[in-house]
Amino acid sequence: MQNRRVERIQESKFSDIANATTELVASNAPISRELIKVSQNLLKSRVISMETWTQGWADPETANQSLPAALSSDTRRLIRDQILEGCEILHEVTSCREVGVRLAALHSMMCPRFHIDNLQCRLMITLSGEGTEWIPNQFVDWDMFYDLSDRRPPIRTGANIEKMPSGYWYLLKGGAWEKDYPGIVHRSPDSDRERLLLSLDPILDR
Repeated sequence: MQNRRVERIQESKFSDIANATTELVASNAPISRELIKVSQNLLKSRVISMETWTQGWADPETANQSLPAALSSDTRRLIRDQILEGCEILHEVTSCREVGVRLAALHSMMCPRFHIDNLQCRLMITLSGEGTEWIPNQFVDWDMFYDLSDRRPPIRTGANIEKMPSGYWYLLKGGAWEKDYPGIVHRSPDSDRERLLLSLDPILDR
């Protein structure tokens, strides 16, 4: 298997995820301070739990209608615009016409075990709290990974678990990206801190 790497590039170059040696692509530009503050307040307010819906890639109305009614107009606008930005990225990369949206306030580890998502790709951003942890494929101990009785992180001796810092978009290759690549090995951060996570999945072949 080829060694894979992470690319940190501008949003306009997310298409570089197609490079054979690239596992994920990260944006250079963080979210605004205004959105950071709004996201922190959303966690404290408990207005958001687990919100999921499907929308067209350029459809602001479905996002508006799907977000909780209790959100203020400014909060709704900021979250909606972030969702639309992500939908546009996915459309440019995959030509998808629809996107599955999940906005989740997590008060404990959602996925404590390292795993692979069986989809083509996923775009995600931690709006508040600690970011997702991942292991580059060349450093995964695959015997440990597939041994469900082994609860240790499946990482080779001497390697380090990587973290996706909050406030940045990350486009991850999934297990269905290509037959010779198993997908990004990742998990929720090993932390008790609350987090607000936005993830977008392209809906293809419709």
